[in-house]
Amino acid sequence: MKSKELILVFIAGLGLATLMACETGDTCDIRTSGIRVDYEAVEEGGSTSARAQFMYKGTSLELGNCGDTIEVNGVRLNSVGNVHPITYEANVDATTDGEFVFVFQREDEGPFTSSTNLPDPFSITAPASGDSFSRADVMDITWDNSDGDFMNVVVEADDLWEFDETPSDTGAHTIAADSIETLSDHEDEDIQADLILTRELDGTVDPIFDNGSTCVGKVIDQISFTSTP
Repeated sequence: MKSKELILVFIAGLGLATLMACETGDTCDIRTSGIRVDYEAVEEGGSTSARAQFMYKGTSLELGNCGDTIEVNGVRLNSVGNVHPITYEANVDATTDGEFVFVFQREDEGPFTSSTNLPDPFSITAPASGDSFSRADVMDITWDNSDGDFMNVVVEADDLWEFDETPSDTGAHTIAADSIETLSDHEDEDIQADLILTRELDGTVDPIFDNGSTCVGKVIDQISFTSTP
């Protein structure tokens, strides 16, 4: 096969993969026991929200017109436009007990209830927003109100490979030198990046749903910094 033909086959394959990755379905066509749910209650920047995604064997599902709804603490979650997997979201306050109760209702069955609480709040204490760090040096991170579990640490920017670690939640972590890497042709550039810390707490999922379903509370804090060569 000629090289040009190989390139065309490769491009066609990428197109097919993209279509498959964006394939969606309808909850109305799926039994409740076959649906995998991913529920999140998130506190970030002083506000709280709830999010829900529905999947079937890797296919993202939208809530169909058969009476399927998702509410959290009595607030209906609505579809977020142009997002894949399909996501339902709304600003929601916790109950007086600090809970976020996800209720999936179907016309002829349910409700199916899952719940979670938020983990303890925290704030990044170092670095400060606007600081600069060389990618060739270590980057020391600290936060308050550590609880001894785990903290997800992410560094992301358009021109960086995403950095993701999950150290123990001790209140301090060091990103090793040369761990933050640029995409090709950006090695000598200053890059504006975000440092994002997330603490999670597992809740409970209604046992009707497919294995792998989750209901998680998250608290997120982040700062922006400059990543230098």
